[in-house]
Amino acid sequence: MSTVDPLVELLILGAIVAAIGYFYYNLLGSRSADDPTIDENVVPIHPVHTSKGKTVEPQLEDINVSGDGIYVLEDHMPGFKSRDFLSGAEAAFRMIVEAFAKGDTKTLSTLLGPELLKSFGDSIKEREKAGHTLEAKVVHVNKAQVVQAEIKKGFAQVKVRYATSQLNKLTDKKGKVLEETPQDSYDSVADLWTYQKSLRDTSPHWILIQTEPVEE
Repeated sequence: MSTVDPLVELLILGAIVAAIGYFYYNLLGSRSADDPTIDENVVPIHPVHTSKGKTVEPQLEDINVSGDGIYVLEDHMPGFKSRDFLSGAEAAFRMIVEAFAKGDTKTLSTLLGPELLKSFGDSIKEREKAGHTLEAKVVHVNKAQVVQAEIKKGFAQVKVRYATSQLNKLTDKKGKVLEETPQDSYDSVADLWTYQKSLRDTSPHWILIQTEPVEE
């Protein structure tokens, strides 16, 4: 019988936690099964108008900018608002943590990129195989800060550093507590999440493609 070390289980959660409805729908949108880079969804980025009134779209793949702040996206993505993005990113963070703890891969499939979805799914399968149940609650998002933003090869990426306070509990199939946040305290978790969006995608939807733990 295969088992998963409870400490490893919580470390996996820490790496993931560390991106519901209204904020998520308005900022991150609802992801379809279609490739977000399909050609009919073209967003002109600073179009050039000729003397004959024709509009020439620049090659999106030729835009290559990066910086430490989100202003990079504000300059190159019409309609992008950093305040709205961060509000939605907080909502998505809570939603993803909750979905992972519940093993809700259907919800995760609308929020994560393919590679990250597979990683999350594998972790959920291992937990279920071991008969473990995970409860996770994000009590506070103490900080959500953009630390890097870039546009490269037709895609925008944003790295957001989260500092959160959480309650976590892991039990076995008999209900025995294997790991739990100490009473009257919180787990302090810091993580770096990377979101991505195609510049050709007209929806407000961003997907999470990477999570990294951050050493405090």
